[in-house]
Amino acid sequence: MTALVLLAFGCASLRNEPEQGDPSAVFPHAEDYDDVAQHGADWLAGGHSCLACHGVEASPLAGAPTCASCHSLYPHADEWIAGAAHGAGLFGKGTDTKECDVCHAAAGTVAATSYSCTSCHASYPHPAGWEGAGAHGVYALERGDATAVCGPCHGSDLAGGDVGVACSACHADYPHPKTWDATHGAAAVKDLGSCAACHADPKDATEWTGGRSGVACSTCHASYPHPSTWAVDHATATAPLGEAVCAMCHEPGDGPATMVATCAARCHGGAK
Repeated sequence: MTALVLLAFGCASLRNEPEQGDPSAVFPHAEDYDDVAQHGADWLAGGHSCLACHGVEASPLAGAPTCASCHSLYPHADEWIAGAAHGAGLFGKGTDTKECDVCHAAAGTVAATSYSCTSCHASYPHPAGWEGAGAHGVYALERGDATAVCGPCHGSDLAGGDVGVACSACHADYPHPKTWDATHGAAAVKDLGSCAACHADPKDATEWTGGRSGVACSTCHASYPHPSTWAVDHATATAPLGEAVCAMCHEPGDGPATMVATCAARCHGGAK
């Protein structure tokens, strides 16, 4: 008799009901209830009766595990929807989405079907190969404004933002500054190859067709990039145009009317 009384008292204590608990609580738990598809689905469906025994960080019932013992980022804070909260929280852990995937990619959970990353971020998680210009570059350019498309995670200035990955980590001169129309020549002469990723034909980097950006050098410069035969052809091509067209890139000086100073100094016997 004493044993039965103690057993009844023990069960009531474990259930923590009816005085302190919630009669809608799912208890005793099934053997696989620790699977997120089980307890997670009940919680997301509105079963917050779990808190009668399990606390977020401290449980009211001794021995009952807390949410935080398995889910360090859940339940989410009230402001979690903001990128500065969940984005920084995610990437502060080394860009590993595994902790999020427990709920947001697990079959059978409300989170997986209703709250996926792509609900708000059309291109995230990024697919394999995303680092190639033909992937992320095309994606951003097709939408017209890389700052608007990528800025929510990578910063309004694309300098890294919450995720700490800046465009300049790979593209030293991108996003281009406002003065780029006037200053890009020097950057191109220094490293024309860096321009090719966006402005040259993806299949042939020697063909400056505009590439993925749709902006070709020839949009403004009829004879640039110079063809491989330019050393022989340039005099004939530029003679009718005069010095001004060459001076856009080559420093003007005291050469003849159709010869900029740098041409005279370097190749044509002018002053050294």
